[in-house]
Amino acid sequence: MKKFNINYVLLFFTVIALICILFRQFILIDVPEWFSWGSELGELLFNLSIGYLVTYWFYYLTVQRPGRIRRNKATLHSKVYVNKILLAYESLSTELLAANKDVVEFDKGSKEELEAAFKLINLRSNSTIYDSNFNLLTWGSLIRSKRNQIVNNLREITLLFNDLDVEQVEAVTILLRQNIFEYLKNIDLNHFDSFEGFASDYYELGSLMDNLKRQFEVNN
Repeated sequence: MKKFNINYVLLFFTVIALICILFRQFILIDVPEWFSWGSELGELLFNLSIGYLVTYWFYYLTVQRPGRIRRNKATLHSKVYVNKILLAYESLSTELLAANKDVVEFDKGSKEELEAAFKLINLRSNSTIYDSNFNLLTWGSLIRSKRNQIVNNLREITLLFNDLDVEQVEAVTILLRQNIFEYLKNIDLNHFDSFEGFASDYYELGSLMDNLKRQFEVNN
């Protein structure tokens, strides 16, 4: 549901005020009164319109325009983190599928095949990704590392919440509330061989990632 935007209402009354001013100054100025207090009413509407335009201009300069600038800067800054989030999610999906391409022909867009990839991965076996010390990460460590990247970047965006649109805030908040992130944080990798249990939840993250991409208009 779209947020009610007061600026559209203010803009509507600005147009009405301009019409009243132009109508009174250029059309009704030489027209005889239609009723006994018509002139006074016209003068009142004219003065109110002038006052409204001055007030709106002050509001635009001190509130609306600075707010728009802050919102654009916050969105632009957030896009950096959104790109990192999408990259972490999509690169992990790609790695999972690529590691099993000789066993099954996978389609990254298929829920069933992504779940199958999780079932085939042994969390304690080495992945194809190296850490900063050039040691191969286990699949469990790699998945947890990607989880941390996603959550940390989501938290960076929360620092900009005051200047973001409500839809953008909701997209980030929904992702942060996902149980899968808490599960990945607390799971003891030494006691699990696979993440089969939450493979479906991981796939569902994809739709939330798509929503995040839409709200921040990111072309990833």
